[in-house]
Amino acid sequence: DIPLRFLRGFRGYLHTDAYSGYLPLVATGNVKTVACLAHIRRKFFAITQTVKTEGLAHQAIAYITELYAIESTLREQNADHQTIYQARQTHAKPIALTMGAWLKAHISKVSQKSPIGTAMQYALNCWPNFSRYLDDGRLHIDNNLSERAIKPFVIGRKNWMFCGNTRGATASANLFSLIETAKAHGHNPYSYLNHLFTELPLAKTTEQLQALLPYHIDPKQLAIGT
Repeated sequence: DIPLRFLRGFRGYLHTDAYSGYLPLVATGNVKTVACLAHIRRKFFAITQTVKTEGLAHQAIAYITELYAIESTLREQNADHQTIYQARQTHAKPIALTMGAWLKAHISKVSQKSPIGTAMQYALNCWPNFSRYLDDGRLHIDNNLSERAIKPFVIGRKNWMFCGNTRGATASANLFSLIETAKAHGHNPYSYLNHLFTELPLAKTTEQLQALLPYHIDPKQLAIGT
């Protein structure tokens, strides 16, 4: 229910892991999910750490490494979205198609309950949504941006289990979301919050409140301590 409520009215792409809670969004017809290669890689990588003999897991990692190498080059070039799209179509798509065919060819040759069988089935389940990143240069190969953004809260969440009541938990979540949004839009969190708490008491209308949101403020206008 929460993704449906939070993204009500949203149309576009949603980067996710394979959590089934996002499926109702797809059913609306407004949202296309884009799966994460890092999550696919994780299961194969775990096998390579315990099985040193070259095998299916190592082959999967080799394909994935090639795909990530293309993205790394594009980042180094600071490529625009159209250039990214063209490079992916030319260089990444053949690799993705080959790996997809490879997964289908080998899944029947392994035990479904084995680690490699589980990894391959997970990859196959994600593959149609993962491959979607090839068709739009704005999309990412994984959802590591959000993974990194929430990591500090994952580490500290045991310290925040006791908020007193749901109002306190909601207030904390709102502040954390505001800070992460400010960071995502290039703000120094201290500078942004200082500006926000100074101007917030003066805001009387919905428009004035919305103008204080991180994506409506140029970070260059906010200097630390002002």
